[in-house]
Amino acid sequence: MKEPRPAQLDCAVLGLGSCGLDTLALVDSFPAPDEKIRARRLLIQGGGNCANALTAAARLGAPVAIISKAGSDAAGSSIEAELQGEGIDTQCLLFSKTGPSPTTYIIVDAAGGTRTCIHSPGEDMTAAEGEALGLERGVVLSSATKLVFLDGRHPEAAVQLLGGAHARGVPVLVEAEKPRPGLDVLLQGAQYVYTNATFPKTWTQELSLGSALLCMLRRLTSARWLVTTLGPSGLVAFQRQEGSGEPIDSGADLDRLMQKLWDEADARRKGTGGSEEAACTALNGSLIRVGACASGHLQLQDGTGFGVLVHQAASLETEVVDTTGAGDAFLGSLLVSVSVGASLEAAAKLGTVVAAAKCTELGARTGMPHLAQLHPSLQGVLESRRAA
Repeated sequence: MKEPRPAQLDCAVLGLGSCGLDTLALVDSFPAPDEKIRARRLLIQGGGNCANALTAAARLGAPVAIISKAGSDAAGSSIEAELQGEGIDTQCLLFSKTGPSPTTYIIVDAAGGTRTCIHSPGEDMTAAEGEALGLERGVVLSSATKLVFLDGRHPEAAVQLLGGAHARGVPVLVEAEKPRPGLDVLLQGAQYVYTNATFPKTWTQELSLGSALLCMLRRLTSARWLVTTLGPSGLVAFQRQEGSGEPIDSGADLDRLMQKLWDEADARRKGTGGSEEAACTALNGSLIRVGACASGHLQLQDGTGFGVLVHQAASLETEVVDTTGAGDAFLGSLLVSVSVGASLEAAAKLGTVVAAAKCTELGARTGMPHLAQLHPSLQGVLESRRAA
């Protein structure tokens, strides 16, 4: 077992969260009970939300480091080697003496377009391990660190690092996938919040997406951005800003505003006549094309203003192979965009393209694009911001 000890990590993005090992089986159709079937393909590769997102960020050129915990087993060795192969700093990857590495078995149903995950968790990092790393004092943060990323796992250590980031003035991005112990504390302290499509309604217990997002905007007073991906539809995002906008008094008001923007985006897409900008070449050689977007402004009853953006998903020339890790791919690109100071619209454009490219291959990481696969317009956004 690697003993935790303080180490300043020279990285632009520091992530604390899950790592693991995925075993994926691509099958023609999901098996019935007691049925024996054969897989078209079998793939074993690293997984875990944090590790996947950092992999996507590293491939886009960001210097990244991970704080996580695996087991002292063959899976743990494989997890570490794969992360190091991606250029990710693993100085603070800990190994349990007794617990196994996190593993996930994933059945990818080609006919139904679904994936079914069976997860076996590992051990959480303890508060004592976080203290030994100096998380609460921000020892792991360097002058190069532009962003801390927390995926909600290892809650005691995550709260410690949240405090360390605040003490050092480093912004924090929190992923909200589903309610977890300690997540509310992380969300209240986050400057950037990323959610999937289901979290807002689950967390707020509201019935409509508009009501749920309005509730989150009111509750998360530290958040500069709130970004919610909506699967094949794309995403909706909010940016806190000064100025007036369309008055929003209820969830129904927000639902109407979002629908208005979706209609505008759809009209823009139709106006291109199918000639959307090609932004990335996927691993299989197919082109990924940018979806349309539309933006507006809103103002809450207390006078707080937000910019609001809807962005359609990027389009593929080929069929989707596997959606495993699509959210992680988007999130990795979001980490890079925030760390270099890109605009919300640029971040959404990059994220939808990276997520779409990932879906052309089996597994969470196989299809995640490298910087060289992005077309010059997207490369230029990241490189110009880094130079600035």
